[in-house]
Formats: sequence, structure tokens, C-alpha cells
Amino acid sequence: MRKLGIYVDQLRKDVDIFISKIKNSGFEFIATQDSIEWFKLDKKERLNLIDKVRNLAEKNNLKIVAHHSCPVLLSIEEDQKENLKRQFEYIEELKNLGISFWVLHTRSIKGEEKPWIKIKKIGKRKFDKLTCFVLKEMCQYISQYNISIALENVPYPYAKKVEDILEIIEKVDEENLGICFDSGHSNICNLDLKEEILSCKNKLFTTHFHDNLGNKEKVVIDDENISKYDLHLVPGLGIINWIEINRILDKIGYKNPVVFEGIKGIEPEEDLLYMTVKLWRSFEKLSKEIKDE
Repeated sequence: MRKLGIYVDQLRKDVDIFISKIKNSGFEFIATQDSIEWFKLDKKERLNLIDKVRNLAEKNNLKIVAHHSCPVLLSIEEDQKENLKRQFEYIEELKNLGISFWVLHTRSIKGEEKPWIKIKKIGKRKFDKLTCFVLKEMCQYISQYNISIALENVPYPYAKKVEDILEIIEKVDEENLGICFDSGHSNICNLDLKEEILSCKNKLFTTHFHDNLGNKEKVVIDDENISKYDLHLVPGLGIINWIEINRILDKIGYKNPVVFEGIKGIEPEEDLLYMTVKLWRSFEKLSKEIKDE
């Protein structure tokens, strides 16, 4: 059986109760994430919150496996060396979580809802040169804390396919740069999840697993309509074939925790947590018992 983790909003007022529910549901790991409010906190407040969540995790015998931010480039216009100074300061805060992975969106810019427009404007080659410079420096700096950076597939141009991420990984050429595969994003882009995960190979570092109903109309996804399709359902409540996903994870030799992100449904929260673990365990067993046609 795989070890399981789930994301926590560390800014929720009842985070202590939520983390206790996570433990009681059978999870062994948690992950944390930034939010708009997080960036409004001063450094002392952020460090206190990190300390609080780490202590809650230890109290419940849970390990913090990952932290999820969004942007790689804080601004495309500024001197990227100044950008790096702030990224390094941020890393010095995040190291206190004891995480293994820092998840960032692929080809992202802080404050840009549609970064692909700027990418197209300045040219993908020039944009990637900036991105790869920043990522290489970040990977080298964060390696001293045994943390890897995982780029997430997002349902936007230049970032939706695993091959988009592998292109950057190859250019950066650092061992601690890999992939965070988001099942929901891939599914609403009408991609073959089996082939996408297979192409990750040993560069699949961590996951954002959740379910949805797909995107049959092949609507172009942007920040204005993504919530209509990216439903973040408990795996098994949507159309993704999780038995097949388990087989592929076995095939590529994935050993890290399976981490779920933002699972939703109509049941009470504790029921959703319990369902996530129980259904996943069923998918694991079925992946071994049901033969391919």
C-alpha cells in the first residue's frame, strides 16, 4: 500500500481540528500551500504559522511532505537576481517545514492571470531562458536542505503537458527538479493520463490527485472558468480511471507518497477524508486483481 498525504490550508482557523481529522482518516502525510492571505503576513507571522503547523503535524505523527506556491518568476520585468534574493529568503522560511518537495506552477509569473500572453509577446525562447536561469539557481540553493522542486502541469498554453515540463527540466539539468502531476488539470485538457504519467518516468516527484468530470466540449480553460471544470472531487467521484493510474504508478516505480489536493464532494469533511483513503485502497487492490482486457 502506498503512503498517502493531503493538502492543508494552514490559514484556516480550525487547522488543528482539521489535521486531527486527517490523522484519524488514515493519512500519514500532509502538505501546505500559499494563499492570498499568506502574502499579506509579515515574516514573523509566517514563521510563527510554519512553526504552528509543524508542531501540529508532529503532535499527530504526520510528516509534511510538500509545500505548494505558484510563481517561478515574481516579475518578468525585474532583474532576476533581485527575484532570486527573495526566492532564497522564502526558501529560508520554507525549510522550517521539513518538506521534501516545493511545488511550483510551470511557466508562471506572479500576478499574471494569463502568463501565456506575456510568453507569446516576448517569445517562448526568451521567456524560458529567464525561467531556467531562475530555476537552476533555486534548485542549487534549495538542495542544501535536501528539498526538490516539482513543476506542476497547469491547464494553460505552454504548461499543460508533461512534455512542456520535461523541456524545462532538460534545460535546467539539475537532479532535484522534477514533476508534480495534477490529475485534474490533465483530465480537463482531454489528455491521456496514462501516457502523461508514463512520460514522467523517474521525474515524477509528487502528485496533486483529485477527480473531475472532464471537458467534453473542449472549452479553452482560463482563470475565469477553471472552477467549472477543475472540480477537485474525491478520486472515484469523477471519470478518471484510478485503477489504471495505480498500474502506471507501479510501472514507473513511483515510491513517494500519493498526495491529494483540495478534495471535495457533498458529504461532511470527515466523511470525504475517510472516503478518499478507503476508495484509494480499493483502487490499489483492484489494480492487482482485475486483469487488462
